Parts: sequence; structure tokens; C-alpha cells
Amino acid sequence: MTFALPLHDRLPPQELPLIAGLSLRNAAAEITGDDTILLKWPNDLLHDGRKLAGLLCERVSNVDLVGVGLNVNVDPADAPKDLRGQITSLFAIAGKSFDMTDVLLAVARHLRHDVRRRMEIPFQSFVREYCRHDALAGRRVTISSGGDEPPIAGRCEGIDNTGRLLVRRRSKVYAVVAGMVAIVSSSSGRSA
Repeated sequence: MTFALPLHDRLPPQELPLIAGLSLRNAAAEITGDDTILLKWPNDLLHDGRKLAGLLCERVSNVDLVGVGLNVNVDPADAPKDLRGQITSLFAIAGKSFDMTDVLLAVARHLRHDVRRRMEIPFQSFVREYCRHDALAGRRVTISSGGDEPPIAGRCEGIDNTGRLLVRRRSKVYAVVAGMVAIVSSSSGRSA
């Protein structure tokens, strides 16, 4: 599903992926009744270490587009063998099927609410909420930029007040704006 946010609802581009990810996470938690769904920066959802959803955000012609890929009524046992241990769905989490229209409405309601709320409160309030559901904090991660730069590997220290991922390697902390994140190990004890 794709949502188009008109010009008057536009957010700074670096804020939208985190707010949209948090909106989707909160909708999925509400739908399933399971608050253990976590966010993998910048905007993937994980449950018990398995991918539940992903988002892509893009600004096109003064409109912000939010594309959502959410596994709803998929049984991971029916997925290709090499994916079974990597994915989950609302169905697998809650143990029941969901009406797709109800899911769409819940996601839209949360996204609309959070975009409007952002116009009234500072982004740092969303960052604090995001941090409560952060799947990466305390974990060893590797960030690849996809370019010629070598990957950054280190311990994730969460996100800063602008939404950048903080990765510590030895005594240096890197503030990452974009990249592909791979979880290397867990030292946080969290079940992402």
C-alpha cells in the first residue's frame, strides 16, 4: 500500500521515515495485541528477530510517498524454505487472519494521527517513542552505504534527536544518515 501526504502535511524529509515506521509499528501492535514488535532503523518492523514489514519513503513533486510492505495473512511455513526463519506476519503473531481493509484503515489512521501530531509537538518526542521500540540499540551492527565507502561496523547506541543511527566503533561514534543495516550479534538481550 502507498500513502501520499499532500504538501500541507509535509514533514522534513529526514523525519518522515521514522514517523511512518513508528506509525506502522503502533498499528501492527494494536492489530495483533502484541507490544513486542520492534523497529529496525530506519523503518523495518521485526518480531522475534523476523521481518514483519518494511517502508520506503520518497518525495516526488512536492508530495511525500510512503510505501508499506506488511505481511498480513501470510503463513511463514508456506514461504520458500530459505525465508521461513526470516519472516513473520500479523497472522503468525496473533494466530488469526485479518480483514485487509481493517488493516489498511488501522495503518492509515496511525499515520494520519502521527503526521498531524508532528505539526504540534517536536520531533524529539517521536525519537523518544521510537527508542522504546528500537531493535538495534545495544547490538553489534554493520552499515553498508552501497557506494565505495567501506562498511561501518560497531555497537549501535540508538538514534540521535534528528533520527540518525549512532554506531560506536572503538572511541568514535558515527552518525549514519542512510544505509543498509545488518545485525551482527545481540548484546542487549532484546528479542528483535
